[in-house]
Amino acid sequence: MKEKIVVVNNHKISTYYSDYNNNSSHRVVFLHGNSLSAKIFENQFNSDILGGFELIAIELPGHGNSSKFTGFDQKYSYSHLVELLITLINQLDIADSFFVGNSLSGNLLFEILPDLKPIKGIMVNGAPPFNIPFNPQLMVLPSPDSMLFSKGPLTDGEITAMASLLLTENSIYEPFINSIIKNCDENFRSDLLKSVIFGDFSNQVDKINNTNIPLCIFNGESEKICNIQYIIDCVAPARLYKNKIHHIKNSSHLPFLENPKVFNELLRDFVVTNSN
Repeated sequence: MKEKIVVVNNHKISTYYSDYNNNSSHRVVFLHGNSLSAKIFENQFNSDILGGFELIAIELPGHGNSSKFTGFDQKYSYSHLVELLITLINQLDIADSFFVGNSLSGNLLFEILPDLKPIKGIMVNGAPPFNIPFNPQLMVLPSPDSMLFSKGPLTDGEITAMASLLLTENSIYEPFINSIIKNCDENFRSDLLKSVIFGDFSNQVDKINNTNIPLCIFNGESEKICNIQYIIDCVAPARLYKNKIHHIKNSSHLPFLENPKVFNELLRDFVVTNSN
């Protein structure tokens, strides 16, 4: 993964590129979830299955090596993140790509669906689409640790609990995820919660069902956060790749990290199927 810093609206955004030759018809852009980083996609950048694909990973503000938002007028709101993401995609001229969105970034992709007409397709996991009226109790599975994703400062114990929600039991990746969470700007989580409380989002269910952009929704069979039944109830089967949600064994909220072979094969087939 080769890192390149891009300045967008005076913010330094870290982007990563694969070593493969450019092939815009098979370009995939990866976007991580809340409190994580582009490093969670390392098993895609190192994959022979995706050999020849042009891969790009973007780190959200306040995550990884991207700069933090500072100042009263620069909060981590949904609308601010969507605006920055659209600007970055247009600045890099990568709108005509396939996008993979994990968790929060899946919701960001749902938000920008109408604004990126050339987009070739999106793959999303762990991102129950927002509906109006908004009912978060239907979207997530019951767990007292779920609120850690909207809590500012975290203790070491809370970071470990947060990581355990993202991974299967006794995952070898827990220390890796712990270190990534520690590096996230603690204001990101609390700012985002305020943004949701104030209704800073659109009806994503309508956007999904009223667009013909190819959509693949996948999840880990041991998912602990997202209520998959809610997604099944919201999204018309005809809108989904092969008319179903794809379940990936031996994985939880980060299937591309924990079971990369199965995920990479799914990604490859989705891209090839929907490429011109």
